[in-house]
Amino acid sequence: MEYSNNVKGMLGRGKEIKMVNERVLSSTHLQRLKQLEQHFGHDKAYDVDISFLADILHCSERNVSKLMASLDSRGVINWRPGSGRGRRSQLTVLKTFKVTLLSQLEIIARRGNINRAFQLATQFEQQNLFQEWLPYWSDSAKNELRKQNTLMYLVPYNLPEWRPHLAQSSRSIILIESLFDTLVKFDPEQQKIIPHVAHQFYYEDNKVVVRLRNDVTMHNGEPLTAELVKTNLEMRRDTPHPYQLLFRHLKSIETRGQWVIFHMCQFDPIFIHLLADSHTAIFDFNASAPIGSGPYQIERVETKRWSLIRNRRYFGLGGHIERAMFWSSDSTPDATVHVAEHPYFEDQLGKVEDIDHSGCTVLQFHHHSKGLSLKERAWIVHHCRKFIGENNMDAANSIMPTHQKKGFHLFNQEMSAPHRPIKIAVKDCHEMEVSPLLDALAAKGVAWQLLDKEQTDVIPDLSYDCYVFSDDLAFQYYEWLLSGEIFTLCLPEKSKQSLLTFINMLMQESDDSQDFLYKLYRAEDWLIQNYYYCPLWRNHFSVSRADNLYGTETSNMGVMSLVKMWLED
Repeated sequence: MEYSNNVKGMLGRGKEIKMVNERVLSSTHLQRLKQLEQHFGHDKAYDVDISFLADILHCSERNVSKLMASLDSRGVINWRPGSGRGRRSQLTVLKTFKVTLLSQLEIIARRGNINRAFQLATQFEQQNLFQEWLPYWSDSAKNELRKQNTLMYLVPYNLPEWRPHLAQSSRSIILIESLFDTLVKFDPEQQKIIPHVAHQFYYEDNKVVVRLRNDVTMHNGEPLTAELVKTNLEMRRDTPHPYQLLFRHLKSIETRGQWVIFHMCQFDPIFIHLLADSHTAIFDFNASAPIGSGPYQIERVETKRWSLIRNRRYFGLGGHIERAMFWSSDSTPDATVHVAEHPYFEDQLGKVEDIDHSGCTVLQFHHHSKGLSLKERAWIVHHCRKFIGENNMDAANSIMPTHQKKGFHLFNQEMSAPHRPIKIAVKDCHEMEVSPLLDALAAKGVAWQLLDKEQTDVIPDLSYDCYVFSDDLAFQYYEWLLSGEIFTLCLPEKSKQSLLTFINMLMQESDDSQDFLYKLYRAEDWLIQNYYYCPLWRNHFSVSRADNLYGTETSNMGVMSLVKMWLED
């Protein structure tokens, strides 16, 4: 077994963990050991009085003798009781508290009792220690969990945003799609919208009409009603959130029994796709914890761990797995859990069958009063694209692979190198991949000030990011143009209005959503020609699975469906 440097440092050079024994120590035993170590250290013998130990441990002298004998039998101390009146006893603490606690956590976790182990770690404020070691125990734990029909999913991030209308990362998707339902769904094989919670839907003039199933129950036992659907959509139209602009054509909502009628202020062929998007899932938005109608419901929700259990009242084909446990950990051992997410590195590109999803990396030029000039932005874009070509990278001509064949052409060739330090915001997880590009531009005289994109309050000149999209490309393209950072951070107000007017015009001219997809490239090309943003290259990602986990096919975004997974021997 390989241990991380942090853990090796805790154990000491050349040391490895040896389990005290297979008997689990109680939390009382561990607390007493911690108290003893604080007073006596370890690996050194001390002559002690029973009365002195009773004061240290805050217990009776009779209980001290029993406790010392019990700890001695478990191998964590060496206890030689004094014989006869006035004879002192000898105590040696053999194992440090942390090593002993860690061995106990390992015993419990390898038996599949992950939650119990975490509770023990929490009791002694050692959650980070547990999180770091969990991946190394998971190979044994997953076999025990399989017997319980429990999935263990290891992720390199904390609890993602679970409220559908506020989620902006693909990390949230598996959680949202498991807990909540949308009115309709997008079928990637048929490339069309199909019924779901709404088992009927149709267009009529500038109206979208849906009829709800009458057998859909929320996780709190309440029925999913037309009124709940109405308030969900009105909330999204009327309150600020990242996707609010997409609801701008929704004029009013009418309910008649199980029928819901959406009155639109103009023709909007993409609105039905908006209803299929996970960010428009129906949920109790007044609740402090997730309550939806999805195939799974929340069992536990904490920052470092969250778990879902199967919804036995689900109206459709629910999940096969009884429980899914998600754990946050930065450790990456060779042994796999049931599922582990990780990047797909450049030197692996020959193994295309291992790629689960691909994204597009971009540079986004932020708008502010002291922002880069058009000529400076043009210079950066020119040399970025030159770097991509010289390094034989998988160049992206559009953020959408659909438009890759259109090529990448710039009509404004006037440019000048920046003459001041440039502030660039980069997520910590992207810093390594963008460093060669920044180094190449630095060699040409650009001075960079690197900012953490997820923490900085400083307004950057530009940012680097990577976008991945789900199977409904028409909607995703539209959503990116009007809800992404390119719209909110990179455009001056006048340009925002110009883009919005242009997209509304393209929508009116489109026959359907597919036609709209092809027309939208004109909007993206306008952004490129004005140097508001620049597509760079395609990024690739993969997900490792255990051999006994099935149904792990991923969407275009690289997200698996918990409902489709099952475990076998």
